[in-house]
Amino acid sequence: MYTSQFLAAGAPASRRLAPSSLRACFLVLFLWLPVIGVWPQSASYLDSVLQSEHLSYQDAAYLLLLGAGVIDDELSPSEALRFYEERGWGLSRLSPQDNVTLGSYSLMTMRVFALRGGPMYSLFPVRRYALRELRFRGLVQGRSAPGSPLSGERAVRILERTVRRYGETTA
Repeated sequence: MYTSQFLAAGAPASRRLAPSSLRACFLVLFLWLPVIGVWPQSASYLDSVLQSEHLSYQDAAYLLLLGAGVIDDELSPSEALRFYEERGWGLSRLSPQDNVTLGSYSLMTMRVFALRGGPMYSLFPVRRYALRELRFRGLVQGRSAPGSPLSGERAVRILERTVRRYGETTA
């Protein structure tokens, strides 16, 4: 209501919207535009992933494949997991609803984005060295151990950094 009174009072056009607030709006839009474009699936699904304290193997595969641009958002998470495993990237001993650790998610990220690792990852492409590689590249931040549980929010942040740095893949 205050805004309409302000405009009706005949304020000059330059004072109607402060340039600093306009810049802040564009900054927020610019920072969130890649995130919005990466995940065009339903908001309820993304909300459930962000609120989950432990990310499932099926959800991790879906997020990574969708973020990398390998699959369309019409696929379900179970179909995305099947696609992931058909590529030969599957993690042994994990069922679709099992929780993914930070090390497992790092290994999945390396495989989906076809990232080349250092000497240890090249010799032994396992969870531990995948996590070390992502930590070295600045994609994983904070405390990290290969066996630590992974929340949905942290997984999305890692994916966002990966997409910003390496973009979509053609895998």
